[in-house]
Amino acid sequence: MSLESPPSPRFGWLRRIRNGPAWLKANRKRLFWLWIGYQSIKGLATLSLIWVPFLIYWLNR
Repeated sequence: MSLESPPSPRFGWLRRIRNGPAWLKANRKRLFWLWIGYQSIKGLATLSLIWVPFLIYWLNR
């Protein structure tokens, strides 16, 4: 039986901030591919919703 009190939930956000760099380092490959996927979807949306209609308008004016 431990005599230590459980950690206060009031400072849970501080612990998360301190552990943030370690968490990022542990998950860097996963986060890299998540970022690549996000950029691909963003680029595809920009291309199809902005540049393709702009090109069609430019060619048909």
